[in-house]
Amino acid sequence: MWLMRRYKLSASDALKRLRSARPIVQPNLSFAAQLYLFEQMNHRFDQNHDLYKEFQFECTLSKYIDHNTDMHGIESKNNLRREFRQAFTLPYGHATCQRTENYFCKQCQADLFTNADISRHKQGAGQHDWFKKYAIDQPNVTSSNDDCESEKDLFTNQLEWLMSQIDTPDNLHSGPIKCPSCSIVIGKFALNGLKCSCNKWIVPGFRFDRDQIQQKTVADVKIETKTILS
Repeated sequence: MWLMRRYKLSASDALKRLRSARPIVQPNLSFAAQLYLFEQMNHRFDQNHDLYKEFQFECTLSKYIDHNTDMHGIESKNNLRREFRQAFTLPYGHATCQRTENYFCKQCQADLFTNADISRHKQGAGQHDWFKKYAIDQPNVTSSNDDCESEKDLFTNQLEWLMSQIDTPDNLHSGPIKCPSCSIVIGKFALNGLKCSCNKWIVPGFRFDRDQIQQKTVADVKIETKTILS
């Protein structure tokens, strides 16, 4: 990191220079991710950078999932749960919606979410897509600038009624998403991520079953909404 800041090097170039003096150097995955983040922040610490906020969110997520309640107590778990919940409000970016479309439960017609709540992402890079996020060299990893248009998977950002199903004393990290009205299973959530049919890992993953919901256009308006970059 010092080499990167002093000589304005990329993480990859700094590693090559370091290995020229000490060939056995091999940063672990977590530190390699931080080096890549430092590069993206233009070699300076910026708490307001979108990627830094995402990094903070993932740190909180990891602590929440790995927390040992028996060893550290339920109160500290509750504190982590509150931190995790607050992390969803971080402004990771913006998406503009030209139309308002509501999504309903097919069983009871309960109003679930709108197109402003949908989490959009670029197509995945195949089976090694997870590594691409951390800029780790892997064979056959190619970037994609195309938006995912999967007709099978529908992911959303955090929904208040959905969070109430997760934020419970049971501390569930994955499980079914149930309609808040009739309790029929309409999807699945996993805080450590779910894989889209395009091979992109979505973290955290809130995936709805298109066979259990229906869509209806209710207005032609322009809405600007906060969303999480994937």
